[in-house]
Amino acid sequence: MKKAKLAIIILLLFFSITSVNVFAVEQNTIISIDGEIVEFNRSTGYPFLDGNSRTQAPFRVTLEKFGAKVDWEQRTRTAIAEKDGIRVEVPIGERYIVVNGKRIENDTVALIVDSKTYLPIRKVMEAFGAEVLWNSEIQSVDIISQKPKEEFSEELQEMIKTLEKKVIFDNDISIFTLYSFMNFTGYDEENNPQGFHEVRKMVRDDLEKMNLSLMDNNYYTNKKVLPPYYRQVLARMDGAPNFTVGQALPNYLSDLNDLGIHLKDFYEKANIEELFNRYKSYYQEELDRYSKLVYPALAKANQLLKISEDKIPEFYFQVNLLEAYWRGYGLGNTYVHKGGKGILITGPSDEVNLINIVHEYLHGIITPINYELIREIEELSFLIAKVPKNTQASSPSYNNWISIFDESMIRALSTKFIDDGASHIQHQMREGFILAEYFDTRFNVFESYEGSLKEFIRMLISDIAAESK
Repeated sequence: MKKAKLAIIILLLFFSITSVNVFAVEQNTIISIDGEIVEFNRSTGYPFLDGNSRTQAPFRVTLEKFGAKVDWEQRTRTAIAEKDGIRVEVPIGERYIVVNGKRIENDTVALIVDSKTYLPIRKVMEAFGAEVLWNSEIQSVDIISQKPKEEFSEELQEMIKTLEKKVIFDNDISIFTLYSFMNFTGYDEENNPQGFHEVRKMVRDDLEKMNLSLMDNNYYTNKKVLPPYYRQVLARMDGAPNFTVGQALPNYLSDLNDLGIHLKDFYEKANIEELFNRYKSYYQEELDRYSKLVYPALAKANQLLKISEDKIPEFYFQVNLLEAYWRGYGLGNTYVHKGGKGILITGPSDEVNLINIVHEYLHGIITPINYELIREIEELSFLIAKVPKNTQASSPSYNNWISIFDESMIRALSTKFIDDGASHIQHQMREGFILAEYFDTRFNVFESYEGSLKEFIRMLISDIAAESK
């Protein structure tokens, strides 16, 4: 009996140390490479989600199916794969991989389970230039090894060059400070069923270990103020390290009048500069991942809306890994600590969240126009009665006509830059943005329209009014 208990304890310790899901076989995660499903069995091992919610795949069978030459170095316990002049080394138990001699940080580790080597599939495949897509509904990983290079017209190439001058990819210590403070003092919101992004978890753990004694360790919980208001206050500050507001805050932000002194206190006691530098490589890696795709996406948005180069706003772009998944915000030219330029921010996501980025960018282009036309738009406010209850559009964030009109238009236009846009439009309609389908259809003819974007929107308002009589 004692031996049996000891065996159980050893097994429990093993699985807790490796963070392995013991029901890996039953999860039946599917992995396909260029449309062909990789066959797994008891001999090869089965893919599974590890304790960091990352897909671990059997090393040899997956990489050989990918067409790589594989090897194992026993002395350093390192799995090695080579293909097309790229050598990827994956040391067991380490939070990094080595690509052609360059160390690249990772948010999980390679494992040996039941004498089989498992690798974090996304990081390794992306090192070979492959695209990795995760479908949470059917638990599948699709690896696309040869994505055809997109050809751009001369006009689009010129637009991309302009955006490369105007969009500044930047890590911002002030926003890092704000969200570190919010997380430490009670901000726990999350959209991802698998939980916080790995960096968010690590920063929160680091802060907890500091045993900080702030002016108020429960500031966020006690204030009961929504995150957008924190960002609006930060936009009016001179940023780190002083966090001084130059003028009186408007009444709707008055509950956060003392935010600046709390951020300054936190910045100093938590030694934020050192913490920020510790995670800088993670943020830079995310920015590098986005930079290849953001410019063409925004160029296409400008081309669709016929935005001239001189009208393209100059702004900063960053990824906020301390935020909830799939959130985005920004662009307005209000950030004092950024010289009055806007900041477009996206939260973490498994894939580059282009629809989120284009969405926020379009807010910077379209929302000001809609507010110039607010009187005409409000004449259609009787249509708000058609917004279904218990939908996103009926929530406090959008439950007014100008917001529903504006969001319907921007969500319709955002879907024009992603695959399967039609299903996204239907999703927006179900969420209560009742003009999304209408705007999606009508903007198909904007390219041949001879007037300005404002004149076109005004025409749509007039047409909606006529069709609603």
